Amino acid sequence: MRFLIVSPRYHHKSEGVVVLHQMARDLRALGYATLVIWLGSNNPKFDTFFVDNNVRSSGLEYSDLILNSFDEYDPESDIVIYPEIIPGNPLQAKRVVRYFLNRECYGYKNNKINPGAHDFILAFHSEYVDRPDLILFKPTFDLSKIENIEFGKKRLNTFYVGKAAIDIETLDIQGAINIGKINQKVEYERTLMTAKYVLTYDPLTSVIRDAILFGAIPVILNHRPWSAENILRINERTPVVDLCTGQNLYFINNYYDFLVCRKIYVDNMRMQYVAYQNNLIAFTEAVKQHFSQLN
Repeated sequence: MRFLIVSPRYHHKSEGVVVLHQMARDLRALGYATLVIWLGSNNPKFDTFFVDNNVRSSGLEYSDLILNSFDEYDPESDIVIYPEIIPGNPLQAKRVVRYFLNRECYGYKNNKINPGAHDFILAFHSEYVDRPDLILFKPTFDLSKIENIEFGKKRLNTFYVGKAAIDIETLDIQGAINIGKINQKVEYERTLMTAKYVLTYDPLTSVIRDAILFGAIPVILNHRPWSAENILRINERTPVVDLCTGQNLYFINNYYDFLVCRKIYVDNMRMQYVAYQNNLIAFTEAVKQHFSQLN
């Protein structure tokens, strides 16, 4: 059984792309042959692909995962994992997994997926698709970066737009740094280390997680396209200020309470890593069972 994971070109700022690449590496660690097929990102239909394993395309860490030749692809036996941005089955694979890393048509309004009758439906989060065959949440943050970290005086304000630009008009926040425009990961993390607040128009983003881990208080400014109920449920145990609902407003002036909740959040994340390993094994077994009818 071999997995072929379809992904846009690698970029550390795209959490979905990072999830797909780390998943490929994790499946390999379980003993499964796994490769990544690059998606041609300039084609709005998302039905073209390319082979390129240079560092610019794949990132140094993942360059060994790239499919080197389409002659190696077997549409009859390979299990192809498509992210939710890809409509139809352009690779004509017999065995297809749809990995919902966001809601259908969220980033690309016209890309209705139209899954096949035998597709396996996988979800990164329960909010992304109704009745998935399995939920596989993948924590991607390297927790070694925050071991024994101590926070000094934090005065910097930052803000983030992210996916909210698709749905609403956003304004620059005076006196705050737009961290979405920081391209270098080291500089991004250094900025969060000195930031006290990250005001975010995007209510469902990995930036919220990063802010918490580096000791910055996330402040949600917008819920759309999600409902208030969705965001409240998602952030039930997250030390985040929600200006739309008033949830956790006591964090605004009480940084100590935030740090106490942050410690619990980090501990829960450690547990998520353990759960992910078990859930990934469960995924491989479920896929074997699901596609056994096609043999």
